[in-house]
Amino acid sequence: MELSERQSELTKLGIQVAVITYEPPETHREFSNQYGIGYPLLSDPDTRYVRAFGILNKSYEAGHMAHGVPHPGIFVIDRDGIIRAKFAEEGYRKRPAIDLVIQAARKMLTN
Repeated sequence: MELSERQSELTKLGIQVAVITYEPPETHREFSNQYGIGYPLLSDPDTRYVRAFGILNKSYEAGHMAHGVPHPGIFVIDRDGIIRAKFAEEGYRKRPAIDLVIQAARKMLTN
């Protein structure tokens, strides 16, 4: 939820936030409404993009209820679609530190 709490700071820097998970759109709507999320929640039920970004948690095999779960990750992507920084964590309970993400975004914006 730190991402939501810091969204206005990110917006002031000109950073657009979007989140992608394997959850269906209805789950995203409910979550967004419940927690007042102000950025897009993108659905990737087939884990196509999770796999493309290399963040699929391979601990869970097909058929397991958690199959398709990504490792928590944040990417700083420039206007040309190039990934300039990647932050990831192994477990699903821990999230990358937003301060590090903001630092990387500021660096990207000044270069």
